[in-house]
Amino acid sequence: MNTIEEQIWNYLDGNCTAEEEHAIQNLVQTQDDWKTAFAEIQSLNLELQQMELEEPSMSFTRNVMEKVKLEPAPVSLKTRVDRRIIMIIGGFFVLMITAVVIYAIALTKPDTQTSGFQIAYTVPDFSLLNKVQSPGLLRAFLFADLLLGLVYLDRLIRRKRKPNNLPVS
Repeated sequence: MNTIEEQIWNYLDGNCTAEEEHAIQNLVQTQDDWKTAFAEIQSLNLELQQMELEEPSMSFTRNVMEKVKLEPAPVSLKTRVDRRIIMIIGGFFVLMITAVVIYAIALTKPDTQTSGFQIAYTVPDFSLLNKVQSPGLLRAFLFADLLLGLVYLDRLIRRKRKPNNLPVS
């Protein structure tokens, strides 16, 4: 249902059916809140009708079009990705998935007792990694990661400052 103001505006604009017009006339005559709202909206409507519309100058369109012509034309992006690169990447992933599936099938062996398949899987031996890994090596690796992170952060901050023409130290 519309609010009182909307119904009165529709009545004044002539956007109602005959039944709605009759109902609004009855409400305006019988109810005080409808009478006050109708009087206010009717006076506002009369003021709006008496106002002169402001029109732009005759050369407005010409001036706007001249300003638009001065703006640089946007450059369309013409970057294309070579189909061969996409095919190589897709082929690599298909090859890797195929290799994993073949490896999983190779690890299965038929089980004669349950007439099914059983996966024979052993955990790889990482004893060589335990011999190489030490607290000093871990600290050196973390230090190198920290340095690389700081270099990346520095480049990122410099790139953000450059378009704004801010001084870079």
